[in-house]
Amino acid sequence: MDVNKRIFRIFLIIIGIVATGCMIFIQYVSLAEPIFFKQYADLSVNLDDDDYQYGLSDELFSFNYFTNAEDKRVVSYVSFPEYPDLHIQPFEDDWGMFGLDFETEQPDLIGQLYGRYSLREVLWQIVDLPEESLDNELILNEAIFYFSDGSEVKTDIGQIRLSRSASDSEIIEFLSGSSSSDGDSRSNFKVLKPINFSGFEAHFLDQISQRVEMKINNQNIYDLEELQLEEGDTLTIVSQIKPAQTLQERYTRFNLSLKLIFTDEKDQEYYLTWKESPSFREDFSFTDLYKYTKEQEGL
Repeated sequence: MDVNKRIFRIFLIIIGIVATGCMIFIQYVSLAEPIFFKQYADLSVNLDDDDYQYGLSDELFSFNYFTNAEDKRVVSYVSFPEYPDLHIQPFEDDWGMFGLDFETEQPDLIGQLYGRYSLREVLWQIVDLPEESLDNELILNEAIFYFSDGSEVKTDIGQIRLSRSASDSEIIEFLSGSSSSDGDSRSNFKVLKPINFSGFEAHFLDQISQRVEMKINNQNIYDLEELQLEEGDTLTIVSQIKPAQTLQERYTRFNLSLKLIFTDEKDQEYYLTWKESPSFREDFSFTDLYKYTKEQEGL
């Protein structure tokens, strides 16, 4: 009988040690607040849209973040300290990153679960923006996310550029395009008159040049100084996403936006705006998300 009591006591002690260890582990890896991934995006705002007062001409944009698995809050509003007159309507539901439906074995939890963390997505749409605000462009670097329980998180979001939609010069005609799940894309255009490539403008080049290789007619765009095109020629733009070297690179989202500049024989300038939103395919894990939190603390 005494032996059974001793075994029972030892069993209770082991359970207590395991339970205490689990509680310490949960406390150690828990987040004080949600962590938002950085974005570098160039978005065009169509102020002449008949269906919406202000509609994004790009695909519906989103913020991605992760929080504790049991966190039942959702984002209810977003504001930008740099532009308080810009109002965003967020939509957060059980939808995964890039529009994939989340399916969990625990329907009372939100998002895609990775151990102690929940991966979330917040779609957003502009609902109020004074027209004069886009006389040039808006650059957003910080955002305040308000949650359904009244709490808020102010965070660095990277950089989002909003500008008016603009029509390109009618010297090039789109022919075809393709993209892959690895983030590679290819676009073909038909040249309608003799022109020379004279340069390009690109936003966020410092942030993305190490991850993106771009070529025009098989020539690296970063080294391309001159390209002569005749009427009927094909202009091909190819982008390739290189593997991320760090977790910071891996979890940073961006789109590609190039303003190609051409001139004719009279030195008249023409423009072609080329945009591409790479489709990222990442394998998330609890371990990597935890490492990401530690890297964020060290920044």
